[in-house]
Amino acid sequence: FNWTPVPSAISYTNFSGIVGGGSTTLTVNAPADNRQVNNILQPGSTYEWKIRANCGGESSDYSQTVQFTTNCGAPQNLTTSNISTNSATFEWEAVPGAFGYQIRGGIVGGGSANVNVGALATSFNTPSSLQSGANYQWKIRAYCNSTLSQTSPWSEDEFFSTAAGIAPIEVNEIEARVIPNPNTGTFRLVVENAGAGAQVILYDLMGRVVFS
Repeated sequence: FNWTPVPSAISYTNFSGIVGGGSTTLTVNAPADNRQVNNILQPGSTYEWKIRANCGGESSDYSQTVQFTTNCGAPQNLTTSNISTNSATFEWEAVPGAFGYQIRGGIVGGGSANVNVGALATSFNTPSSLQSGANYQWKIRAYCNSTLSQTSPWSEDEFFSTAAGIAPIEVNEIEARVIPNPNTGTFRLVVENAGAGAQVILYDLMGRVVFS
């Protein structure tokens, strides 16, 4: 809390608390012009405070009341699951009082994209458009008010790698001829470009194996 000092003040009385809730009163000795509050405020809460000067046996009126809202905390316990070649699921622990979340992610060392999700969400399924065998990172922050103008700090980055895709198998064109065709059961089978170790199975029109 900051204020302009009163030259004749011996001390100041600071009155503060959550709007609509309890309050505390603290005396700060002159010539102070601020009071720092550490680690006792609730995240995502609206506070108010005012101050008066104490000048010997007299005290001034209280100043005008000042209101402010603390940021909500960053989401914790990020995990990545259901990782495939082109998609994944992001999961995090809910932030109490959050009005929604913003996720930022992309390939490590590359560009990134943002996406917003609702207040009740604790997971997000990516589109099936991720690159296979690539290293990704993502982080998340919470929206702390209904206008989405106030956010928490970003979380720590979460890293994951998509699964590698199966490399395409090159297949040579195989030419096969049955001579004569049609026939009465006696025929000659000519196969070209089959390669070593190839297996040839011949079916008739009824799906029965006539040669293997």
